[in-house]
Amino acid sequence: MNSPRSVFILFLVLSACTPPPSQEPELNFGPFTGTTASCGHLQVFVLTQSGTGYLRIFMDDQAYQLKQENTFNLEEDILSVEYLEFDQDISHTLCNDVMTVRRPKELQRVPAKSGVVRIAMGPEDLELYRKGVTYRVNVVLTDVLIDGLAEPLSFRLEGMAVGWLPG
Repeated sequence: MNSPRSVFILFLVLSACTPPPSQEPELNFGPFTGTTASCGHLQVFVLTQSGTGYLRIFMDDQAYQLKQENTFNLEEDILSVEYLEFDQDISHTLCNDVMTVRRPKELQRVPAKSGVVRIAMGPEDLELYRKGVTYRVNVVLTDVLIDGLAEPLSFRLEGMAVGWLPG
């Protein structure tokens, strides 16, 4: 039978096992609640729900040698984050060699002004990256500030495939 003391002890044990919120980024995806995609170089997309815009995280992974754990300050030029908006749904064109008959018109492009991006991969994926084949990364954005968005973005994307995929 559950006594108040047992419930209290269970609460203390569970509280001790829960990491403090400061260790995990907030789940602030802002308007980027659509699907995600990733592909060649280090290129990760997070779409808006309508598919007419996306957040793009980009770095030439051949020009900079990645390690298992990488931290980038967006005020440097190694890695970029930007918001792009188009006049039509562009979700089917991301990481795809096939284009629609009518090419989407870019309405705006806004680079991030500040923030931190962390890119991590496991040892197996680091070896795949070094061999030049498709690998997976986890991407964490922390306080990424883009003009026009109400709040800085802070979120985590896990298992994003990076590399040139057929399609």
